[in-house]
Amino acid sequence: MKPFLKVHNGIIGRFPLIIKEDITTSQAAWEVLLNAIKEIDNKVYQFLINSPDGTLRVIGPKKRKKGNLIIVSSPFPPLFKHLLFTLPKYFKSKVEKDDFLTEVISINELFGKPGQYYIVSDEVVNLTKAVKDFKAYIGLDVSPRYIPIDFKRKKGKYYYLFNIMTPETVALVKFLRYSGVGENRCCSNSDIEIYSLGE
Repeated sequence: MKPFLKVHNGIIGRFPLIIKEDITTSQAAWEVLLNAIKEIDNKVYQFLINSPDGTLRVIGPKKRKKGNLIIVSSPFPPLFKHLLFTLPKYFKSKVEKDDFLTEVISINELFGKPGQYYIVSDEVVNLTKAVKDFKAYIGLDVSPRYIPIDFKRKKGKYYYLFNIMTPETVALVKFLRYSGVGENRCCSNSDIEIYSLGE
């Protein structure tokens, strides 16, 4: 069922940046990123500071030889595309499409094959919140259809096994990778990984 996909061909995702600033916390990384966006385009900055949590996320920093590595993530297609083309140039940081830290995905590609999906998350997965985010950022209504098969919590992480019934629900779950989980998503460093196990 793909009646609406042709008009939703934007991209979302996440990409790495190396920044030279001496930062040690995700909050500091968030502030460096916001200041850069303000210098690049004040209208985008004003939009961001008035946007819901999850519109833009920063994961990191992690020390590297050339500076501090941060991951920039957004589930909002116009914003993600704008930042993908402006931030690397601003920070003089190359983004390689074959880098495993770079994820650029079209909205159409979110809609995967139903089946079993394994999710590892730093926070509780809230599909009700995800439905609202999906509507806000992608503009589509999704009614999740899935069967929980297994759940456990171990060493601060949450492990889920879902049998996902529809491509739309697959899209919703994959979307969490970019919108994030938990509270204070902008710079909490909470992350989520999603694996397809097939039918």
